Amino acid sequence: MRTSALRHNEEVLRWGRALAYIGVTGFALDRMSFHPAGVALALSVAAGVTSLFAPGIAILIALVAMSLPLLAANFLVGVVFLIIGFASVQYLAQNNGR
Repeated sequence: MRTSALRHNEEVLRWGRALAYIGVTGFALDRMSFHPAGVALALSVAAGVTSLFAPGIAILIALVAMSLPLLAANFLVGVVFLIIGFASVQYLAQNNGR
């Protein structure tokens, strides 16, 4: 019995995932009034480009980028966000998300 599926559109899915990382990270940083805007764009693109090769690292980059405005506003809230974020990423990553 075969346990893996054959994907005919794997490249499209990789680029779609990269665009989703860029969009979600950019939107989150924009809504939290991250300044300067060029750095927010660079962090969003860094997360998107990294997701092409290592999606697990890309989500951690996006998590750290989204925590920066929280850390600047309230250090305790930012640290709690990072701890919960890292814990949830690790929990969901174990056993391939099953």
